[in-house]
Amino acid sequence: MNIEALKSLQARIRQATGPDREIDWLILSNLAMPWLADKARSWSDDQYVDVDGKSHDPEEICWVAWEDGKRRYEHCPHWTTYPEGLGACVALMHERFPGCAWERSQRGSFRIYYGWLEHLQLRRAADAKPLANDCLTFIDAIIAATIAQLEAKETTHV
Repeated sequence: MNIEALKSLQARIRQATGPDREIDWLILSNLAMPWLADKARSWSDDQYVDVDGKSHDPEEICWVAWEDGKRRYEHCPHWTTYPEGLGACVALMHERFPGCAWERSQRGSFRIYYGWLEHLQLRRAADAKPLANDCLTFIDAIIAATIAQLEAKETTHV
């Protein structure tokens, strides 16, 4: 994962005024599944119809899975769409930080806690101030925690 790419994505999220499918794809390619994102956009038009004849919008397709010899399409999550994207945000947070905890303040900010320290106290990883919607704020906190984690690794390896 590239810290500069994550910081650039974070800047775009902080400037967003609402749901944005391009940002959803950037979250996919920079944070969630970078190994799938580049492949997803390079298929030919005839690949967007699955074996059962169901057609799919190529802008929405994230990756193809094979199940019992049949093509099944998975769509890029709507991370930036509130409230539909909250489930995807929580899933991404737990994928990035297994065993973490999070909270949302009454003012709309998010805080992610991860990593056990002495005396079983949780360490605060990231705070995010309210943005255009709760999903954008949640993703901002996830990216801030990821950047902090990567920077800490760089510091210990230098």
